[in-house]
Amino acid sequence: MVERAAAPKVPALRRRLLKAARAMTTPLLPDDYLGLLDPRWSTREATGTIVRIQPETDGASTVVIKPSHEWQGHEPGQYLRIGAEIDGVRHWRAYSITSDPGHPEGLLSITIKLVDEGLMSPWFLKQAKPGTLVFLGEVEGTFQLPDPLPAKILSISAGSGITPVMALQRQLDRTDLIADVVHIHSARSPELFIFGDMFRELQGRRPGYLLHERITSEQGRITPTSSTRSSRTGVSATRSSRAHAR
Repeated sequence: MVERAAAPKVPALRRRLLKAARAMTTPLLPDDYLGLLDPRWSTREATGTIVRIQPETDGASTVVIKPSHEWQGHEPGQYLRIGAEIDGVRHWRAYSITSDPGHPEGLLSITIKLVDEGLMSPWFLKQAKPGTLVFLGEVEGTFQLPDPLPAKILSISAGSGITPVMALQRQLDRTDLIADVVHIHSARSPELFIFGDMFRELQGRRPGYLLHERITSEQGRITPTSSTRSSRTGVSATRSSRAHAR
């Protein structure tokens, strides 16, 4: 079965006008003509236009998209299936949404790490340009902050896995709920820490947020043994051991 984009949110008046126009376009539908003129006008599939591609690190960029119709919304931590036509074939991948819900300009963004042997990430980061059309699938995922929020939170992330965690930490910051959060992030180098400057700024501004950067080129990857040793001698010695895992 060919995967299709999500149904866009279309104003009721526009839907009524299209329904009335069907009598004049039979056997085709008005959407068939609109889609031929510009897929962004179609009310069958949600689409968007790339506004800009913003580098984050050497090998990772944020793709900012303007939906063609009113964005139906998402929760921090969720992901979006996004499609693009490459050499005449539509391909799909899932990426975490890194923009805030209810963006004042109605924009949304995904942050992509380049995988050289992949298909979609090289296309997004090396070929796609502002103005490029993309297809927007359903918003999915249950990785969200618990309700009620625990008194202590431990976040552990690595590489591009930082993207949903970033959305959750921004939500805590925006709602002034950072009380006792320990965040351990593993990256090959400080320069490859996606959103590293944002998290370092957050630590300087929020006393309740404690960041521990694990630089794997110097310290190796996190293992149960290294985690135990770090908890005894490193940052967050007692707080991280008591924090709730997320």
